[in-house]
Amino acid sequence: LQSLANGLEARDEYTRGHSERVMQVATLVASELAVSPDSIDSLRNASLLHDIGKIGIPDGILRKAGKLTAEEWEQMRRHPIVSEEICRPLGLAPEVLFLIKHHHEHLDGHGYPSGLRPQDLPLLQRILVVADTFDAMRSRRPYRDCMPREELVSELNRNAGRTLDPTVVDALLNLLEGEKLDAIYAEHDSLIDVVDRYNNEEERLEAA
Repeated sequence: LQSLANGLEARDEYTRGHSERVMQVATLVASELAVSPDSIDSLRNASLLHDIGKIGIPDGILRKAGKLTAEEWEQMRRHPIVSEEICRPLGLAPEVLFLIKHHHEHLDGHGYPSGLRPQDLPLLQRILVVADTFDAMRSRRPYRDCMPREELVSELNRNAGRTLDPTVVDALLNLLEGEKLDAIYAEHDSLIDVVDRYNNEEERLEAA
């Protein structure tokens, strides 16, 4: 499972480790909510593989800084379906495949690919969505820095009860007050600092 996840993330130093971080965040949140060990194992496996369907999406779409076109957005919205199709022959439990396919379903029913209703979204799915959303805001990208903590907390609170489960958001915010989440992102931040310095030096040499 880890090898499959690494195969995707090796394409881009900025997203490298995304699935691993989502897995760690989701596991911490699940523990905070007293989820059973067996369910946490399912959540861990789904977190590692939830984005594997992006392996067929061109870099020009994955790393695009601006808004996606309608055609590009259509390609992006297919990645959960492709992820589930890739993982189906692995013999994973139906619960894991469900999480992989539906990790972009939202509490308001306007997620994708199926637009599931809130009553069709189990707790593990709600945890995965919050963990994935948090990592997207907390991680750095080629075209933006990570979201400042105050803004990040405000954004999570704004979406709690709308697209994100409020109980899960509260559990994440409790963790954010400690040091466990900071430890997960220390290596990512250090790596991006190195990459940025290298890219800046390359630009300086080219300009010279």
